[in-house]
Amino acid sequence: MALPKRGHSQMNCQTYELSRKVVGMAWIMLRMDYSRLFWLLFGVFSYENHEGKPRII
Repeated sequence: MALPKRGHSQMNCQTYELSRKVVGMAWIMLRMDYSRLFWLLFGVFSYENHEGKPRII
């Protein structure tokens, strides 16, 4: 309990904000990559079934 409360909470808040931003950016990138992967996998298969040829935009 030697640390002053104000500085300690401020440091925790800054660290929390930074980690939240990093996690948010990583989550958006992962979500984009996964959606692109799923779109390619399932989109190509569904287009192949419907049209008889793969179509990738």
